[in-house]
Amino acid sequence: MYRLVVAYELAADGALLPVGPPSARVPATGEGLLYRSIAACAEADDAAIVAAASHFGPLGPTGVTASIGDERTVGWLLGGRMSDLFADMSELDRWLASGGGITVSIPARLSTAAYVVVSFACMEPEMLTALLRLTEDERLPSETRAHTRARLWEEGLAALARYEAMIEANPSNPALGDEPVRVLVPPSITAQRLRLTRRLLLTTWRAMGRDGGPGAVLEHGSLGRFATLLSQYAGVQQTPLMPPENVNAWRTAAAELATWQEAVRLLRALAAGHTVAPMLRPVLTNLCGFAGISNCEGSRRPPAAADAHDQLRGEAASLLTLRLQQLDAWPLPEEEAVGAFGRALWSLWPPITGKQPDRRCQWREGCPRLLPDDGHGNRRYCEVHRKEAARERAQRNRNRRRADRPAEGIAASCPT
Repeated sequence: MYRLVVAYELAADGALLPVGPPSARVPATGEGLLYRSIAACAEADDAAIVAAASHFGPLGPTGVTASIGDERTVGWLLGGRMSDLFADMSELDRWLASGGGITVSIPARLSTAAYVVVSFACMEPEMLTALLRLTEDERLPSETRAHTRARLWEEGLAALARYEAMIEANPSNPALGDEPVRVLVPPSITAQRLRLTRRLLLTTWRAMGRDGGPGAVLEHGSLGRFATLLSQYAGVQQTPLMPPENVNAWRTAAAELATWQEAVRLLRALAAGHTVAPMLRPVLTNLCGFAGISNCEGSRRPPAAADAHDQLRGEAASLLTLRLQQLDAWPLPEEEAVGAFGRALWSLWPPITGKQPDRRCQWREGCPRLLPDDGHGNRRYCEVHRKEAARERAQRNRNRRRADRPAEGIAASCPT
């Protein structure tokens, strides 16, 4: 997993405001006890929580983001909302056609759309073209799509940072309606690039959530990570995926992790032979409340002393799996940026289950299968795709040998 490096400052209302865009995306290593570190924030003061957020990165989702069945619908609704921002705007088109020159004004109600276009138009022209092909060309190889989507997240975050800086430097009130305002455009941005950017934004957002759409940016299993990436911009972008982060959200997350910490302590005591099952049951009930489960009584018949540990550990593992699924962080998202709360839940996996985290097959075109529990740590593919990788390797070797044969054949046929 990866974490975002973001520095925060505290607002008067307790909101956590990013000082700037994420400065890095680094591997989340050395976080085996992350659940303990965040649990300590339950009773911490505001300054300590700001320091924790700046150290561990965005908290990320803490509740249900969207079920897998609804994820495309969420993407479609978000795409439709953004499409409405740009559709049928003759004034915006006239402004774009003029190159957004400083002598051309635009109605205040359209200034937000103009700032969005300008912030994305600052991309390199070849990147704009590549992203446009991603949304419009169904014949692109899967490798090209994967590489371009990875660049899309990087370029999108940079564009959001530029948008935020533009809004702060040039505030305008959309309620002013048709009152003319100036939206300044860098001299290097041509009218053609502005029109290309508007076309890119429209086609991308219209494709989001469309089943089988060639440019579906929001793919299955990415909504939670998408919300994590955008969490520090929620106040600016008004994204519906999750609310802005604040100190109260961190304290609520810390309270849940402190409850998990108590469950780990009691499970270890139970494994050591202590009679603590009656103490563990209410702790699991509290964890059910955090997961939104109203009826979580477990087995009505108390387990025998011999199997109490296995049964209660199984219930705790099921609850932990449910919470990770609610956050869209299941199975282990090895190549994704995950919020601090999701990473803290994953740090609970070994002490709760006694196993290493389940890992998904890393086949380049995506695969929902999990790798075997007893698989080697370097194993990347499920059994099906291990065979496919072996076939591709054998085919490459055959092609290489064929490429070497003509020269050998010509040399053999020459008279001596």
